[in-house]
Amino acid sequence: MPVIPTPNEPYIYFQSKEYNFGNIKMGKAISQVYEFTNTGKKPLKIKAVQTGCDCTTVIWEKTVIEPEQKGKITVVYLPKPNQTGEQKKVILVISNGVNKEELLYFKGTVEP
Repeated sequence: MPVIPTPNEPYIYFQSKEYNFGNIKMGKAISQVYEFTNTGKKPLKIKAVQTGCDCTTVIWEKTVIEPEQKGKITVVYLPKPNQTGEQKKVILVISNGVNKEELLYFKGTVEP
């Protein structure tokens, strides 16, 4: 079991940062929820969540996450016609935490 940091400042801790969607049908949207905990001692605020593709959208709680409270980021992926085969995507999470930037990953194989 990993050691979970508990700094005096906010800290965003993801139980899991990677997800494999497996086989995905073209034109079908799929989603994944990434849950996190503020393991720090001060309130956590997610400032932005960025994707590298217009095929991916994110929904996140814009409220402050108090120490020891949980939050979630929902990622929705809708493959575009030119995105067949194996796909790997990265999501950048920017917060006021000690670890200001965290990367989330997902992958899958898009079938026509």
